[in-house]
Amino acid sequence: MKAIQFKQTTVKDIYVSILTKRFVTYDNGWMRWEPVEKKIEPTGSELMDCLAQALAKDCRLETSHFIASTGLNPNDFRVLFRLHTGLSLKEFIKEYQQMRACEWLACTDLSYTEIAKRCGFASASSLSHYFRKSLRCTPTEYRHQHRPTNFRELYEWTIDNG
Repeated sequence: MKAIQFKQTTVKDIYVSILTKRFVTYDNGWMRWEPVEKKIEPTGSELMDCLAQALAKDCRLETSHFIASTGLNPNDFRVLFRLHTGLSLKEFIKEYQQMRACEWLACTDLSYTEIAKRCGFASASSLSHYFRKSLRCTPTEYRHQHRPTNFRELYEWTIDNG
């Protein structure tokens, strides 16, 4: 019997950018604003597609509310979710929140407190603690390493994006 191929879903597979436009320079020298795609590509899993939609609306998603919304038994949900991602739902959401925080840090000048709030961290210090633990740097260090000096000329975003 042939083994079943199974691709796990990652945060990158379902992530939706905070950016609305990005300034792009082409190899031939042409420059223009290009819209950032907000479409969520189907993952092949109804569960993961629902999670993608929920996180795109608000990455401060409560795990218990999401699990309840699926109608699945919580234990069955946990097993199924770990099979799909290799992570717990809480770990997956934290990775999504981190990716969102990284984008806010690299592309905007929002305060650390505002970024923490938008990404579901209790405070700027909890955001900093999480960054030190997972990325081995502070949000300030991350911003200095990843945000170009002309970021206002390169990116356009909407503030209402949670």
